[in-house]
Amino acid sequence: MIDRTASSPFPSLRVALLTIIGTLCLANVSAATLSVSLPNATLLANTPGQWIDVAVAGGDSVSGLDLFLQVDGGGPQLVGYQLEGSRSGPRIQNVDFKTGTIFQSVTDTAVNVGSTSVELPQVSVWTLSLIGSTKTVAAEGTLVRVQIDTTGFFGGDWELKLKDVLPYDEFGGPYATSFAGVSATVTNGMLHIPIVRGDYNANQQFDAGDIDILAAAIRTTSTDLASYDLNGDQLVNTEDHRYWASNYAHVYLGDANLDGRFNSSDFVQAFVAGKYEDNVPANANWAEGDWNGDGDFTTTDLVAAFQEGGYEIGYHPAVPVNSVPEPGTATLALLGLLMLTEPRMSRMTRI
Repeated sequence: MIDRTASSPFPSLRVALLTIIGTLCLANVSAATLSVSLPNATLLANTPGQWIDVAVAGGDSVSGLDLFLQVDGGGPQLVGYQLEGSRSGPRIQNVDFKTGTIFQSVTDTAVNVGSTSVELPQVSVWTLSLIGSTKTVAAEGTLVRVQIDTTGFFGGDWELKLKDVLPYDEFGGPYATSFAGVSATVTNGMLHIPIVRGDYNANQQFDAGDIDILAAAIRTTSTDLASYDLNGDQLVNTEDHRYWASNYAHVYLGDANLDGRFNSSDFVQAFVAGKYEDNVPANANWAEGDWNGDGDFTTTDLVAAFQEGGYEIGYHPAVPVNSVPEPGTATLALLGLLMLTEPRMSRMTRI
């Protein structure tokens, strides 16, 4: 058997778990009459210090608590305990046992049994035994308050767990929040950070990845109006594609590299990708010339880009496009020249 306690770079949690398992948790347990639950909480992106209340109901008298908390699968740091790691998520910043909780009047202090925000930011394990003047409290109301830090996270969903905490290994687990001598039904919750509208890949930027996701939603006739109906017409269509470019990224149709200007460098990038009129359905993205969101780079993309009138006029003014101007003579001439030179450019990309 591997001595994981000795080999772990973070041994404190392992030792503490071995110490407390078999004390409060394994005391004589009555029939389940209490319920402990976490809410489905919506949090702000990239923000520390957000509080969530853990509720308990039933009213039984309890003399202690073993609290197990975990965000999602526990985080990649679990590999330091030779346990299976998981994706990163918001951090458990603090746990408050006293402010407005059922334990607010007791003199005993809860003990963090080893998990810390540095070692295991997504796991927190505490134990509280009532051995002072107050021997029991009624389990009805707010059990504890959990502080969550979403710094570095800009959208997504993670499970917030009171049970199924830490993976199974030879020492035990997974663990669940429990009381001394009183059984409880425990319900996990969720953490939800809304994705900023238009930032569909949740990287805090309006970039090509976002408009490609929007284009895919348009092609599949998505009914998710809350996410994709950007112009508010109760439809998900090419007008939303145009609206994203103008009002979110502040670029013209045709600005393949999203530098704010529609010029010859965008054509070079698009044509070098080699997908112009290649007869392969839906294989092009914005950076490769799909400027109308249909998944292909064709003459319709060129027409849409030139009709908007942004070619070689400088940076986008960062205001909504309220009308589509008719193409001028110079624009039509340039479009014709481009169409004449396209076969040669296509051959160059295949060399």
